[in-house]
Amino acid sequence: MKKALQISRVLTIFLIGLISCKDDERFENTAMPESDAIHIKIAKEDMIGEPYIVGDIPAKSASNSFIGLLGTYNHDVIGKIDASILSQFDKPGQIYYPNTVVEDSTKLYLYIKGKTLAEKQKKNININIHELTQSLDYKGDYTTGMDATPFYNPSILEKVTLVADTFINNNNNTTISLPEDIKNKFVEEIKNEISLGNNRKGTFENTALFNEFFKGLYFSFGDDSETIISITQLDLHFSYQYKLSDGQLATQTYAMPASTFVKQIGLLKRTLPTSTSTDSTVLICSPAGTGMEFSLSIENLKNNSDEVVVATGSM
Repeated sequence: MKKALQISRVLTIFLIGLISCKDDERFENTAMPESDAIHIKIAKEDMIGEPYIVGDIPAKSASNSFIGLLGTYNHDVIGKIDASILSQFDKPGQIYYPNTVVEDSTKLYLYIKGKTLAEKQKKNININIHELTQSLDYKGDYTTGMDATPFYNPSILEKVTLVADTFINNNNNTTISLPEDIKNKFVEEIKNEISLGNNRKGTFENTALFNEFFKGLYFSFGDDSETIISITQLDLHFSYQYKLSDGQLATQTYAMPASTFVKQIGLLKRTLPTSTSTDSTVLICSPAGTGMEFSLSIENLKNNSDEVVVATGSM
């Protein structure tokens, strides 16, 4: 009898619980009518991707930490990318050139600092250096796909090989000596300025005058190059040794940087691969190459119902 009473109490409590749940459900329906209910639907729609031509884009001048890309990179899927640089250099300031300069010690060389874009790019890069024959307009508008030919002397000023291992995953540097004839051009102009005293033109003290005297350099990739280097610093250095009063030798160096005060143009050329894209793969390329354009049917997503609002989407 006692056991039957306990079972009866359990059933009573269970029935009360069911009645409470039913009452709560009726309360919800009363507080929020069916017409105000929010229904969530998930729709899926296929997207169509097609390649299109991007065209040239404006070339940006250097920043404090980036000059431009230099080299070439070939890939079976994305094609071939060639990168070259046109660059002016800033003035060094007034140059001190004493009578005790050891003439054989004068040097004109490039200081290049940078890093490869990918660790697997371990092949050396051959670059050709040309002297500019036409000035760059500091405020001029240039594009990444412009023809650089009118701006430089086709005769190669210097041809060098940059060792890729030097730049792998590091911001390392290297130096490149420039030929005697261009170094002597600097020495002669320095001596001429000094001889004029207070009547000097100010070739090395005024950026515009310096860029008239030395218009800059063009850096292009050579044959068999398969590496692209991100150039983070590019300077032209002039140095010499001179004798002190006690007979000791001292070294003086002047830097002419490719800074934000002068013009640099990063050029990019894209050659598409021979293979075409498949139904599920579309190549993306920018700048001055091809890109991918998406088309999506919003009407299909709305499911032909004016009561549906597309709140968010993802791709």
